[in-house]
Amino acid sequence: MGDKEWQDFMTDCKVYKEKVDNLVVTTREQEKRIIQLEKNNTKTDYQYEEIMRTLNKLVETTIPNLSKEIQEIKEKPVKRYETVVVGILAAIAGGIGTAIVTLLLK
Repeated sequence: MGDKEWQDFMTDCKVYKEKVDNLVVTTREQEKRIIQLEKNNTKTDYQYEEIMRTLNKLVETTIPNLSKEIQEIKEKPVKRYETVVVGILAAIAGGIGTAIVTLLLK
């Protein structure tokens, strides 16, 4: 191998070494990014699990309890209304009964 060939070989080696060094740096940066993405993914998985637990709790307990309470609230005014109507009918019946008794006693 002559001097010119040797210099060309050494130049090629330097170029390839620079490329390898750049690849090593790029690979390390990508590894760091992958590690960060995995950490973020773990956080996201945990948050998703917590959201699903909360939704399941809502579906299993909170929503049925709220539905029951809403139904009870809907029924309360009806019961009050029924009580008022019964009271009015009783008063009317009492008034009619009193009028009849008064007419009979005259």
